Amino acid sequence: MSRRAFVIPPFYAREQSPLGEDQELYIPPSAFSYSPLTGAPFPGSRRYGHLDPPDEQALPRSVSEEYYNSVCPEERRVKLDVHEVCDELGLDVESDSVKPIAEAWAKKLLAMDDGCIDVIGHPLFNYM
Repeated sequence: MSRRAFVIPPFYAREQSPLGEDQELYIPPSAFSYSPLTGAPFPGSRRYGHLDPPDEQALPRSVSEEYYNSVCPEERRVKLDVHEVCDELGLDVESDSVKPIAEAWAKKLLAMDDGCIDVIGHPLFNYM
């Protein structure tokens, strides 16, 4: 929808680390699932099947937080606060359903030329 890559946060086993209480064990997200959410190719992305879509039509795949940090250092990031943007868009993250929130945010992100966007603050969707 927004033609932006999802950044996969790292997962560290802290509570039950086999390395002991003082050490953290990094577990790559692909250990739990090999899917578009963890960076696997999907229809419309590059390296899915035999034909790659043209660059202007290719959908970005998910990237690791480590990769994102390497290409988007803090000084290049545009930070979007969830509550501020939702107020600007006339949305209520506490009561609106997923569809209008996703559509409004996708439209906003598509209109932005910035390559590095960091969505901060409150979760965008209320699952409760």
